[in-house]
Amino acid sequence: MLSTMNPSPSLIAVLSSSLAAASFIPASTAHAADEADILRSLRREHPRLFASATDFARLKAAIRDHRVLHEWYRRILEDAEDMRSTEPMPHMVGGEHPRMAIHRIATCAGLYWLTGDREKAERARDELMAAAGYDSWGEGVNLGVAEMAFAAGLGYDWLHAFLTPQERSQVRTAIMEKALRAGLEHYDRRLRWYARTNNWNQVCNAGLAVGALAIADEEPDITRRILAGARRSIEHSMRSYDPDGGWNEGPDYWWYGTGYFVRYVAALESALGTDLGCRKAPGFAETGEFRIYSIGPFGEAFNFADSLPFPLPSPAMYWLARAFDRPEYAVHESRLELRRPQMFDLIWSAGRPPPKQVPDLPRDRLFRGIDVACFRGAWDDPQAVFVGFKAGENTNGHGHLDAGSFVLDALGERWAIDLGHEKYQLPGYFGAQRWQYFRTRNESHNTLTLDGENQDPRARAPIVAFQSKPEQAFAVAELSPAYRRPPGSLRRGIALLNRRDVLIRDELKTDVPVDVVWNLYTRAEVRLTGRRAALTLRGRNLFARILSAPPEARFEWAPAKAPPEERQQPDVQSLRLRLSVTQPCEIVVLLTPAEDAPTPPMLPLDRWIEAAPLK
Repeated sequence: MLSTMNPSPSLIAVLSSSLAAASFIPASTAHAADEADILRSLRREHPRLFASATDFARLKAAIRDHRVLHEWYRRILEDAEDMRSTEPMPHMVGGEHPRMAIHRIATCAGLYWLTGDREKAERARDELMAAAGYDSWGEGVNLGVAEMAFAAGLGYDWLHAFLTPQERSQVRTAIMEKALRAGLEHYDRRLRWYARTNNWNQVCNAGLAVGALAIADEEPDITRRILAGARRSIEHSMRSYDPDGGWNEGPDYWWYGTGYFVRYVAALESALGTDLGCRKAPGFAETGEFRIYSIGPFGEAFNFADSLPFPLPSPAMYWLARAFDRPEYAVHESRLELRRPQMFDLIWSAGRPPPKQVPDLPRDRLFRGIDVACFRGAWDDPQAVFVGFKAGENTNGHGHLDAGSFVLDALGERWAIDLGHEKYQLPGYFGAQRWQYFRTRNESHNTLTLDGENQDPRARAPIVAFQSKPEQAFAVAELSPAYRRPPGSLRRGIALLNRRDVLIRDELKTDVPVDVVWNLYTRAEVRLTGRRAALTLRGRNLFARILSAPPEARFEWAPAKAPPEERQQPDVQSLRLRLSVTQPCEIVVLLTPAEDAPTPPMLPLDRWIEAAPLK
C-alpha cells in the first residue's frame, strides 16, 4: 500500500537545496582541493545514493496523488512481477548482463522502499548476492566491471538494512576486490579510459564512484582515492559536451555515456551534497537538446556512427530537466512511449509528472561542436518531414566514414536510412580493419564516393553555413577534407524548403577525371524514369528529381550487398547516380512527398554561405 502522506517538495528540489553554488573546475585545478575532505559531508545513513528514506516516502505520496506517476508505478510493479520467474544472472560476461542486474536490483529494491514488500527485497538480494559471488567481474576495469560495481553499490546501499552482516561483508569485499583496487591502478597509471573523451570514460568513472560511495563510511581511504581519481579523469569526457551539448559518438552512445555521467553527478549530490562542479561543464545543460533533436517525428533517431535508429529509454532526461529547469526534456521523454517506465524515471521525475505545456522549441538546430544539423517540418506531427545531416569528424571510436550523410523522414516513414553498426565481434572492427567493412565506409552512407575510395578517417568536415527561418532552413558542409581534396573542391548543402521539400546540392570542382557515386539508401520500392524516381513504402510515396547534373546523369538502383560474414540487408537498396566528370560540376536533387512540387531557385552554395556564414 502507498503512503497517505500529503505530497511534498520534489526529490531533486530537496537534494538541490543543500548544494553550494559551484563553477566548472578546469583540469589544471580540479584536484587542488584537499582530497582528505571529500567525505566530510558524506550522508552516513542508507540509502544515500540517488534517494534517501525520506525521499522514498515523499515519492510514495506523489505516486498516490499524480495519475501519470501512478501509472508508471503500476507498470514497474508488473515488471517486477515478471522477474519472479527469472533466475539471477548465472555469471558475468559483460554486455547486457550487468545492465540486466542493475535493472533488476533497482526495480525490486526501489519497490521495497515504496511498498515495504520483503519479497521484492529478497529478489533484489538474490541478484546482488549472485553478482557478488562471481569469481571475477572482468580483467582490470572495463565497461562490464564498472557496471557491475554500479549494480553492487546500488544494491548494497538500497538493501543495506535488509542484508545480514555477512552478506554486507561479502558485497563490500566484492566491490573492493573486483573493481575498486583495479580502479586505483587505472587512476594512478592513467590507463586505457582514464583520459578518453568518450562513453568509456563516463561509464567506468561512474561505476567506480557509485561502488565506492556505497561503502564510503566503512572503506573511507580507498573511497577518497577513487573519488579523487574519478574527479580528475571524468573532466576529459565532460569537455565533449562543449559548446552546445552534441555528442560525436551518435545517439546510442549519448544515451549510454550521458546516462552514466548523470548517475555519477546524481550520486555525488545525494551522497556528498556537491556536484564537484560537474553541472557547470560547458554544454552539459544543453545536452538534452541533442537527444530531442536527433529523434525524428515518429520516434526514430538519426543514427549516425555506431547507432541504431531505435532510441533506448533515458531516465537521465528527467534528471536533466530538473537540474537545469528544462521541462521540455521531461515532456519529450514522456511522449516517446518507447518502453516500460523504470525506477529511475520515478526517482528523477522528482515526484512530479511531466508538464503538459512547455515553450516551443525552434524546429531546426545546429550542433557546432560535432557539425550535425537537424531540420523538421513541425513538432508533434508524426507525418512531418525530418532531416538529419552530418559532417564533422570520422575519428571517434564509434565513428563511420559518413561526412555528408543524411537521413530523411516524411509521411511517417524513413526514406533515407543509415544502416547502423556492423557486428562488433568482427576482426579489427575497433582497430586496423574497421574501414574494410561495408557499413563503416562512405559507400554505404547517403553521401558521395569519389574514385571508389574511402573518406579520410582522420578528417573533420565543418559545417560552414546554417540558417533557420520559418519558410526554410539549410546547412552547408565543406567536405573537401574528408576526400583529401584541395580546399573548396567539394561542398554539400541540404535545405528544407517550405517545411516539406528537401534539396540536396553538391558542388565538385575538379580539372582531373573523377568517378562520382551519389547514394541514397532506402527500404522503399523504387521505380525509375530517367532523371526521376518514385519511392513507395507501405502505400506512401516520395519523389526524387534530378534538377541539375551532367547530361548523362540518370537514376539507377543497386542492392546494398555486403560480404557474407558481415550484416546483410536484403530489404535495402541504393538509389544512386554514377558519373565520370573531368571538370567542375553540380548535382542537385529534390526529394519531396509532392510529385508536382515546384522547382526551387537554383542558387549556388556560395550564395547560401553568404546568407548565413559560420565563423
